[in-house]
Amino acid sequence: MPDTELSEAERRTRAVRTVAACAHDADDLRHLLDMLGLDPTDALPPEQRPAPVPAPRRAKGQGLPIVELTALVTAAVSDRG
Repeated sequence: MPDTELSEAERRTRAVRTVAACAHDADDLRHLLDMLGLDPTDALPPEQRPAPVPAPRRAKGQGLPIVELTALVTAAVSDRG
């Protein structure tokens, strides 16, 4: 009997591909992946996935400056674009 256990990476890969096949357009895909906590790069082979960028440490209760927030959102949108 074959092993039916999938690794977390394989489950995420299959989930991204399934959602992509059902999405109506790129915006729909982006929203669905966000809702499911998936990233489009989850469908890439592990050696092609970008390395995660660690978030800078902040003092408890200190918010993110609007300039940094804008830069993060702009980078995320252009990466997914």
